[in-house]
Amino acid sequence: MTVPVRPIKPEDFNAFVDLLHEMAETLSLSDYMFIEKTGRSDRDPRKENLYQAIFGDRPMIEVLVLEVDKVLSGICVFHTSFSTYRGQPGVFLEDLFIKKSLHRKGYGRLIFKELKKIAKSRGCYQIVWYYPGKNIPVREFYKSLGAETFTKSSMVLKLD
Repeated sequence: MTVPVRPIKPEDFNAFVDLLHEMAETLSLSDYMFIEKTGRSDRDPRKENLYQAIFGDRPMIEVLVLEVDKVLSGICVFHTSFSTYRGQPGVFLEDLFIKKSLHRKGYGRLIFKELKKIAKSRGCYQIVWYYPGKNIPVREFYKSLGAETFTKSSMVLKLD
């Protein structure tokens, strides 16, 4: 079985939005999810903003997707940052989500490895992200990837 990790394509967008909703439900954050679910409305301005942030003339975020058996099953949303102190770019990891039924099978590690490869190829010195501070399994997963606690609710992976 091949499990491709690749950049998102426009035809993946609805499945991507569905995964965002699944992530919000998993984290008990559905009340904070303002983008409509797939199929509700083609005129949701927030959904259009998200689409433009990914595929527009001036993309603001990038998305890696994970396909398992030809089904979009994981996402990694990130954007470039820049440290004026170091004079180097970094990466901010906005979201990393793998369907719960696929946890502990190496897929999170796989998609994170691809993000790390991209960051290094761009000369980034670190990847930073927030995580639910009380979620110890998540923190331990990220530590197993070499990350360190940065603040109470953020982690960092140094690349240099």
